[in-house]
Amino acid sequence: MVVVGERYLGRCQAEKYVPVYLIVLGSTSIVLAFVIMAVELFRRRVRKDGSSFYWHFSFLMAADILGVFLIVWFIAGNVWVFRIRHRLDTSYADDPMYCQKNLYEFAFWFNIIIYIIIVIPVLIRVALISCLGMIDLSLFWWIRK
Repeated sequence: MVVVGERYLGRCQAEKYVPVYLIVLGSTSIVLAFVIMAVELFRRRVRKDGSSFYWHFSFLMAADILGVFLIVWFIAGNVWVFRIRHRLDTSYADDPMYCQKNLYEFAFWFNIIIYIIIVIPVLIRVALISCLGMIDLSLFWWIRK
């Protein structure tokens, strides 16, 4: 994401924030991955000897803040990407509605894939819960309430 956004920075007049969206999302995701590793490292130390609680808590709060930021930034990026979809011109760089084709398609399909990754498990859970709610669970002796 960072590479694509940086490579095509300034090549989307239709929405100048599309490459910025990719750069910030990618960079923040990398930072979040390192913060989560630090959380796990300090969690293990807290469990062993009780020390490092302050660091564990600090990194945990940082991970939460970064997670909320990523959700908000993802929503903003969706607005920037999908808002220009039908007015987009990928042919003429002088057109005010121009956006480099590879940049836009990467951002567009990245968002679609994230929605698929998020929505499919949620739909499966809802279907399972609703189906199990309609079935008399006492028929299944191996399921304990």
